[in-house]
Amino acid sequence: MAGLGPALAVGFAICVFSLLNGFGMLILDRKAEKKNKKNGASNGTELQSQEEDEGFKIEYLYTFSTSFWLLSLSLVLTFMSMLPYIQNCSDLLQKKYAFDNITAGKLFGIPNIIVAIVGPFLGASIDKFGKRVLLMCLSSTILIIAFITSMLMPPCH
Repeated sequence: MAGLGPALAVGFAICVFSLLNGFGMLILDRKAEKKNKKNGASNGTELQSQEEDEGFKIEYLYTFSTSFWLLSLSLVLTFMSMLPYIQNCSDLLQKKYAFDNITAGKLFGIPNIIVAIVGPFLGASIDKFGKRVLLMCLSSTILIIAFITSMLMPPCH
């Protein structure tokens, strides 16, 4: 067992990578602002965009479509159902199926590794081919089946 050192180092590296990406986005955003100032200063759109960027107003919430609110509700409910399961999954694997702590942790990590590898490709294909609502319903159905299967499987040792 290597301890927490390597895991913390990987987490730190991911945080540094994320921070560097944030700075990269900041640089790209400033370049885009300069480009917009050059292109928009002559026709007065700069003043209009500054007025629009004043800040958040509660009235903006009323401009979102029904599909946005349904999608948001679906995501909130999905995460509300997954987070308690994630919190207890390792204990479930240890108590119900008699896995040791290390094996339960490895099995618990498999879905996250799969998502990390497949997620970008799946996202790109969904952006290319569409059918987001159908796939969202399919993923919710798969999640329900996984929860029911996990709940109804008998304990084994």
